[in-house]
Amino acid sequence: MQRIAIVSVGILVGCGHAAPPPATAPAAAAPAGIVRIEVPTDNGLSDLSLDDSGGAWVVAERNASAYRIALDAAATRVVSIDRVPIDGVPPDTDLEAITWLGPDRFAIGVEGHAHGAARVYVATLAGGRITLGQAIELPEALVGLPIGDNDGVEGVCGRGDTIFASIESNAKDDQGRWAPIVRIDLAGGAPTVTRLSLTSDTGKISALSCTIDPDGTGHLQAIERHFKVTHIITAEVPAHAAPDQRLATTVVRDLADELHFELNLEGLATLPDGRWLTVVDNQYETITGPNLLVVIGAKAP
Repeated sequence: MQRIAIVSVGILVGCGHAAPPPATAPAAAAPAGIVRIEVPTDNGLSDLSLDDSGGAWVVAERNASAYRIALDAAATRVVSIDRVPIDGVPPDTDLEAITWLGPDRFAIGVEGHAHGAARVYVATLAGGRITLGQAIELPEALVGLPIGDNDGVEGVCGRGDTIFASIESNAKDDQGRWAPIVRIDLAGGAPTVTRLSLTSDTGKISALSCTIDPDGTGHLQAIERHFKVTHIITAEVPAHAAPDQRLATTVVRDLADELHFELNLEGLATLPDGRWLTVVDNQYETITGPNLLVVIGAKAP
């Protein structure tokens, strides 16, 4: 691993599968409002997740790299960042999503620069490098709609052998706009698709996090975003959902209405104190600003 010196101090970091803080960590009051944390990484950060020892992993879209961010014992500041190369990334492929499945094992979602390209890789960490392994193709015939170029797997979450993947492309039926949520069982069985109800006229799913009950029920949190739209939404995926079953959603925060919020948020995590951690993708046509982690209070200020 290449150690990168910290040039700015952060606040809290976490993931979609938030592990409890270490038993020795003191409880900290959750600051109100929004905290922006500048981080010294490559541009185009696109997702984040937390490993079993509390390290936060952030993936960069186009430089075949992830970053592991270590925190202080109280989870109040960033103390180090390690850059970890990712091997086996095909040409013309963007890394869009990452989740920690278990010891040294990830799911990584990608998109391509051609129509119809969406897949999830199972990846392993060894010797200071991540290697892409098994590829799970998510074709248009499975997800139930055309997949546009640069519109592949935008979010992944899961644990063990269960993965949920969100597709950025969306469609409309007699109940309104929807986005595919694909459940993948690595232990066997074909992927299944449900339809996540969208809550705006233009938003797409840009981030996904979840917890999974022992019976397989998934509790999703997602960001629905498109320029002036930034909704944090929740939904539940039944353990044995019917194919194309519609998932009801609830908007728990409308950041655009509250704060005229226009950052391109592409990662979502629930921290132990109830706040959310997100990551900003600053790579849209040009570099639009610094690389940021953003901590958001769970309630409107």
